[in-house]
Amino acid sequence: MPLLARWTSNVAVSGGLTTPGDGIKAIPAGADAVQLVSALLRHGPAYIGTIQRGLIEWMEREQLASLDDVKGRLSLERAREPSALERAQYIHTLQSWHT
Repeated sequence: MPLLARWTSNVAVSGGLTTPGDGIKAIPAGADAVQLVSALLRHGPAYIGTIQRGLIEWMEREQLASLDDVKGRLSLERAREPSALERAQYIHTLQSWHT
């Protein structure tokens, strides 16, 4: 059985999510939750409304009825060629490396 078929853990994204777009990028990758501590410390608790409005506006533009419509859309499990996606991510990582 492939590793991905056995992996059923929830995914939480953390580390520098400060804009609605940052959180939105995590959803197609399969995130169940995003951590907003940095954004809330920087902008205050009212910033949750900004994040929520950004998410709602994005969902309306993309004509999504629920987050389940997009969650995990970019996961390896749904990729036509998972090895090609892994290779592309590896190449991107190498090219973005700064010494």
